[in-house]
Amino acid sequence: QAVYRQYELPPDRPIVGSTVGTWYRYEWLNDSQEHEASTSLQKTGTWKGINTHVTGRGNRIWVESTVSSVKDQDGNTIGMVAVMRDTSKRKQIEDECTKTAQELALAYNELETFSYSVSHDLRGPLNNIGAFTSILLQEHSADLNEQARHYLERINAGVAKMGQLIEDILTLSRISRHEISLQDFDLSKKVRTYLEELRETSPQRQAEFSIQDDVHASADPRLLSLALENLLRNAWKFTSKQEQTRIVFGTSVQGNKRVFFVRDNGAGFPGEQAEELFKPFKRLHSDRQFAGTGVGLAIVQRVVTRHGGTVWAEGQEGKGAAFSFTLR
Repeated sequence: QAVYRQYELPPDRPIVGSTVGTWYRYEWLNDSQEHEASTSLQKTGTWKGINTHVTGRGNRIWVESTVSSVKDQDGNTIGMVAVMRDTSKRKQIEDECTKTAQELALAYNELETFSYSVSHDLRGPLNNIGAFTSILLQEHSADLNEQARHYLERINAGVAKMGQLIEDILTLSRISRHEISLQDFDLSKKVRTYLEELRETSPQRQAEFSIQDDVHASADPRLLSLALENLLRNAWKFTSKQEQTRIVFGTSVQGNKRVFFVRDNGAGFPGEQAEELFKPFKRLHSDRQFAGTGVGLAIVQRVVTRHGGTVWAEGQEGKGAAFSFTLR
């Protein structure tokens, strides 16, 4: 009964004792498949593959077949045994997944193009605003009262923040377009160099760095440098109100994966909001507390994802934070 249903045959159609061709038609997927099957049967006595069968009502079903030769005592082929499985539902799901993936890729590319275009077009007018407010402050400051100067300074600060936001959006867009080039990358050297650069920007700060030696990974140096810089810059920023800054970089092993981490003793965040941190423009602190655009950790996540890894955050409010990631 299962065969009758599968091949949409009338109840009075005989199957037992009849040849295959009387109850369905076999179709090869392409011109070479039949030749490959015949060659495999001649050489090994078996063939396994997927093709289509046309049912009694003319509908096509996808079938996975395993065919084996039956030989007599002298080694002559006297017949064939075929085990067939209807894989039509699996093929339908695969086709739907492929279509969805293509639609998502198209939508993603359109969004990336839109983001790049909007960000690029905003730069010109923004630069003009910044240039003219700077001219007013520099050349006409004497003609302005204190309130007017304050307004112009706020405009300049807003322009600077918007400029940084645009740059971050463009960076986020470029990451997806960048072709990955895996090389041996010395993370320890990068972390040490960048932290010393940050120290030079605020030499008055008391800072202690603990950096694990000889941490290497197979990664794209440009992209992973970008991710590390964002993590370290965050750690430096959110420890700025501590009497002594402490930043730790190292690795650990969880299961069979190596985990890289950046840990600090800064402002921290509520642990239950950890996943929110990686959403673009999502910020848990106001500009009065810590300035920023809310794009840095989204950049980190995209870089790590492009390397086939995952990134996550752990923290407590007022007790520091740790950002960990894996690579493929």
